[in-house]
Amino acid sequence: MAGELSLKDFAQQVYGGPGVAQQLLMLQDEHGLDVLLALCAAWMCGRSLFLTQGGWSQLVSEHRPVQALVIAPLRSARRNARPVARLSEEYQQLKALEVAVELSQLEFLHGVCMKLAQPGGLRLDNALLDCSRAQGLAPSPRLKKQLARLAVLLCPRDDGSESDDPEH
Repeated sequence: MAGELSLKDFAQQVYGGPGVAQQLLMLQDEHGLDVLLALCAAWMCGRSLFLTQGGWSQLVSEHRPVQALVIAPLRSARRNARPVARLSEEYQQLKALEVAVELSQLEFLHGVCMKLAQPGGLRLDNALLDCSRAQGLAPSPRLKKQLARLAVLLCPRDDGSESDDPEH
């Protein structure tokens, strides 16, 4: 899945996959799931890496300032500009800036993930659940179902079954 791709390249590749963007944005809008952190979870899973609870806490704390102070306000401004016809050019500029900041943040998160990650694998749905818990999201049945759907979209050949490796 992630192979030797950087986190940024992996994110750009999978985000355009069938249904992936829609599922990620639904999770973001309905539950507050951070898309970049979910992509981190998927990327690490594809590299047979995982984060401990402490690792997730550190990753979230290092990401949150940029998310709260830069990315979220850009997203809000972009969404507010979209319905205003005379702001179509500004909307496109805001969108491009938001994407540029997210890509830059993915490069930063790549380094943090590599510093904190442990060898070993988790099922992608479990990695996404760990990611959501680290963000303070309650693991409701609806959230679990939507994360499992995202796992299938991100890795269609992964049927969610346990690894053949008895250690995982």
